[in-house]
Amino acid sequence: SAAQVSLTQPVSESVKLGETVRISCTLSGYSISDRYLHWYQQKAGNRPRYLLYFFSDSSKHQGDGVPDRFSGSKDSPNNVAHLTIKGALLEDDADYYCAIHHPPSNSLHSGVLL
Repeated sequence: SAAQVSLTQPVSESVKLGETVRISCTLSGYSISDRYLHWYQQKAGNRPRYLLYFFSDSSKHQGDGVPDRFSGSKDSPNNVAHLTIKGALLEDDADYYCAIHHPPSNSLHSGVLL
């Protein structure tokens, strides 16, 4: 039978303006080392906005118009991905979702409120 795959994020993070926040996403049932991790931002009443994907330092992509204070990283030994937001602004108040593509066609995700 196929392994149970899930992504887990903290329910919420509190941060002061100007601070750096790091949001975690833990993958269970599959190694994170060979997965592309995608991050989305969703503000109340709006569609999700694609932020970035991160595979490795040499294989990553920033979404259109997404400032470089948003960045991705991985902690492969602990099977955790991170989204770092440097210099938090009021406009960053949103839900943040991590996602992976899990064959054949479904994405798995879980949200965190900042």
